[in-house]
Amino acid sequence: MSFLPKELKVTLVIPTFNKSSRLKLMLSSLTQVNNIKHTEIIIVNDGSSDNTTELLECFRNKENLELTVINAQNKGRSAARNLGLGVAQGDIIIFTDDDLLLEPAFIDEHKKMHSYCQNFLVHGCIYNLPFLKFFSDPATGEMVDGSNKKEGLTKYLVTPGIVLDKDKSIQSQKRLTAFERDIHDLLNKTNRDEDNFVRWVSCTGGNISIRKDLLEAVGGFDESFGTNWGCEDLELGYRLWLEGVQFEFCSNAVNYHMSHYRDDSAEAHRKAFEHFSGKYKDEKIVLLLEYFEGKIPTLLDWRNRVLIGEK
Repeated sequence: MSFLPKELKVTLVIPTFNKSSRLKLMLSSLTQVNNIKHTEIIIVNDGSSDNTTELLECFRNKENLELTVINAQNKGRSAARNLGLGVAQGDIIIFTDDDLLLEPAFIDEHKKMHSYCQNFLVHGCIYNLPFLKFFSDPATGEMVDGSNKKEGLTKYLVTPGIVLDKDKSIQSQKRLTAFERDIHDLLNKTNRDEDNFVRWVSCTGGNISIRKDLLEAVGGFDESFGTNWGCEDLELGYRLWLEGVQFEFCSNAVNYHMSHYRDDSAEAHRKAFEHFSGKYKDEKIVLLLEYFEGKIPTLLDWRNRVLIGEK
């Protein structure tokens, strides 16, 4: 086993597109992250048309966050993440998104995992805040349909003050999605060496970290996914697996997804998956789509189906 130097430089890469109300909350959580002053923070503004640019300037000036901001044309998350990767100075790259709140120990826990070995992608723990999907702005309570906040949902509001005070309301509403729960089970109940052929599915872009040189060796994210939603992170995990990278879970590297409404998610995800599957013609990817469509109950069941097919 080979080891990295004890003192690792870390870069946090965050793509953002037209989610300023959630980005504001994410940045508020970022101000409370341990050792944030020693972390390079790169925000890639992927062609936002809302007030994202002004918001980022506000946090740089008033909150004294040292942000490197890259303004780009809207080409999708793969291109945005690759832009961040291209200028990153860190040994370790951590990816998160503009709609995720970070725990104070988030960066420390990712960094700790990479102090042991060079050849890992680390998947942290993503909790979902499901009730926020009803709000276009989780802080004010403005609803997705433009109406005023509704009684019964106000207890789920997340303001900058709640984020900074680590309010219990976040803890009380957090949930694991079925996919995230299945990832936990897959990583905790399978063998790193024998089951790495399926563990790559833990490469989900909202909470992962990996050595920069490993990413560069495989060419980063595949930009041919364009602005289509979904699968660009899974496809990266698949390529990393082909190059022998291993996949680990870190339960202490926690963030919280501020769920949001989109009416095209199922169709967009399917199109992206068809692109992914078409690239490799691998039966395990075809079966993975069956899992996402509910035809295979869990990722462990998917693993078992893959094993049967390979015998």
